[in-house]
Amino acid sequence: MNCYTWRRITILTIILSLFICGAWNGHPGYTGGRKSVLPSVPAQQQATEAQELLAGNICVGKRDFIGAASHYTAAVQLNAASVPAYMNRGIVYRVLGKFDDSLQDFSQVLHLEPNSEAAWLNMAITHTAKRDMDAAFEDYTQLLKLDPQAALAYMNRGLLYRATGKMESALTDFDKTIVLMPDFVNAYLARAFTYELLQKYEMAVTDYTQAISLDANRAESYNGRGVAYDKLQRYDEAIADFNKAIELQPEASLTFANRAGTYRTMQKYEDAIMDFSTVLRFEPDAADIYVERAKTYGLMGKHELAAVDLTRAIELQPTNPELYNNRAIEYNVLEKTKEAIADFSQAIKLNAQNEIYYANRAFVYAHLKQTDKAIADYNRGLKINPKSAVLLYNRGALYKIMGKITEAETDYETALSIQPGLPPYK
Repeated sequence: MNCYTWRRITILTIILSLFICGAWNGHPGYTGGRKSVLPSVPAQQQATEAQELLAGNICVGKRDFIGAASHYTAAVQLNAASVPAYMNRGIVYRVLGKFDDSLQDFSQVLHLEPNSEAAWLNMAITHTAKRDMDAAFEDYTQLLKLDPQAALAYMNRGLLYRATGKMESALTDFDKTIVLMPDFVNAYLARAFTYELLQKYEMAVTDYTQAISLDANRAESYNGRGVAYDKLQRYDEAIADFNKAIELQPEASLTFANRAGTYRTMQKYEDAIMDFSTVLRFEPDAADIYVERAKTYGLMGKHELAAVDLTRAIELQPTNPELYNNRAIEYNVLEKTKEAIADFSQAIKLNAQNEIYYANRAFVYAHLKQTDKAIADYNRGLKINPKSAVLLYNRGALYKIMGKITEAETDYETALSIQPGLPPYK
């Protein structure tokens, strides 16, 4: 099982969790940047503005973002130069998915205070939420010009670099973050996961261990280190870390899925089944987990149960050709050849450019002694991928059974040139 798929967090989620509170202007006078001279406002009007800001912040605490936006708008109407009102409303608009309105509010802050680091930061976060990565990079560049020591800007820019596949640049920014904030756990977690993506698992373990030393109660640190240990084939240590992560976060389906994968690698199939089943109690529509549990049942020889799980996965993802291919394999093991051929045919219908589906259906046709259909499928597969050693080898084996020795020898020699070491035909 690929543990990464169960650990991946979108860049937007990470950025918001890091900054939405830190960038929130709980104090009416906070702007996060250098002060500029703003128009004076009468004392009574200031008091009313402050009340609206406070009411907006209370709404945010209750997750009433529409109400919060209304109060911040009232504050702007009282004071058209209210930086905290624009700032907070911009954040609320982002949470509500009103990205253009959010950007307009942060632009207004920058009009009032051109050196507001908080405004540039929030502009970057909103551009990221809008998936305008180029604009987000530019925002972080502007912020770092204002403050080259802005550790969180390096952190977020590093996440952007990683999301766009620029891993070394991401590591450079995470390194800078850690130099500036050596006790920032999230920076170690971000760098550790980047090391995992680069398959530098020992370095990932080191960073996860440092994160744990800084905060021993973060389940994601143990889960992450468990994944790295799994990749290093240090399975007992991986299980110990997954156990600790589950102790800290008992409903973390991702950790149960990762532990299940490690148990399966250790051939502790019953334990793996229990963990996959736990995940499905948390997430009953997780098609991928039905597939993983089916794979485990298959390894246990419980092919009927594997087929049942794959059927459920197909109900959830009826246009996924791989699911039909996998169920067909289970049906073939169960000698349900009619059902197997039907599923291979459906997989081909959904993706006619995958030569393996033709090879698998050809194998069943050959078993049924429908050699013409089998050869036709091998030919179709080889038209897609002429250098498929599997297709050439299997077609040659069938040719030999059919008594076509010359064709068989030609296919075998070609397959052998592609994949040396293939055994000779019996």
